[in-house]
Amino acid sequence: MNVEELANHLSDMDMSWSPFLFLRPERDQRLTSARCFVLAGLYGTMGGVALDAWMALTARSTGAALPSPFLFPLALVLGFFLVYRLTFAIAWNMRADRLAGDRAGTERSRAWRALLAERDEPAAGDE
Repeated sequence: MNVEELANHLSDMDMSWSPFLFLRPERDQRLTSARCFVLAGLYGTMGGVALDAWMALTARSTGAALPSPFLFPLALVLGFFLVYRLTFAIAWNMRADRLAGDRAGTERSRAWRALLAERDEPAAGDE
């Protein structure tokens, strides 16, 4: 199983989208940056608020200063967006382009597959 297949396998699982399954596009539709940002906003905000609560509880017992309550939600939204956009969205869009028969998208997909294949090939001296 290559990187694209693994990423798409994970993206195809309903559990991966829970509780926001309604935001998953059809397999032949591209996963846009806007949709990635919405997902990052939802997951990042939830995770950031949970981290804020945990920090508040531990700071109370240790007497440590609390960071801004916006720090963790904003950092997680940005982090989730970058991870989604640079991994899962690329793999999803490669498949969507193939399924939709998008000529320009198929060319982009071929370029990404070639780049991934070069990275996965062992170097001449590594054998």
